Amino acid sequence: MNSKVILVTLASLLCAHSARAGEIGIPQGGEKAGTLHATIDTTFTYGIGGYSALGAQLHGVGLVSVWNTRLATGTFNFGALVGFQDEPMALQYGVAPGQTNDAQRLNLWVTIGHTFHMGIRRRASLGVHLFGGWTHVWSQASLVRPDLGIDRQVSDNYGLFNSGTMLKFDYRFSKYVGLSLQAAVPFWGVQPSYVATIFHVGVGITAYLK
Repeated sequence: MNSKVILVTLASLLCAHSARAGEIGIPQGGEKAGTLHATIDTTFTYGIGGYSALGAQLHGVGLVSVWNTRLATGTFNFGALVGFQDEPMALQYGVAPGQTNDAQRLNLWVTIGHTFHMGIRRRASLGVHLFGGWTHVWSQASLVRPDLGIDRQVSDNYGLFNSGTMLKFDYRFSKYVGLSLQAAVPFWGVQPSYVATIFHVGVGITAYLK
């Protein structure tokens, strides 16, 4: 083998290695186990607590490939989520005359799960995540009825451990960005409260970082 062939071979190997090292997300055709990727979701949410709630959240996720076939790759996922929700008066129902209610909710959760990255191009993914962590609630209410001589305001401020499951579907439409859909519910049997009774659905954007 002459020196020109050796140089061409080395250059090809280096290019292939660099392309694989710089891969963003699960590549077309999948990959071997042990490869690490990272994403972050920005999601707008609608949920039900005491009343309808609007919010937003950030969810950073690390993904490690654990198995691969011709049409799918499976990853183990671990991450952290911070989310905020508000129950505005405009979305409340059945409120008595002179009564106002408002509540805000902060979620600080860790997540683990498994995701199926499907198709030859690995553009679509479906994942199931378990979440657990702290949910804190601030609530305010008032009842003002001059005709009844009532003018009262109350507030509350508390937090509880919250856990449940989240289903996520992502479709990656470019190298760095994809559409994200999700639904999350707490486990049955947890203590009824503003913390535990909420479920939410969400739509947002996934950024593929690695």
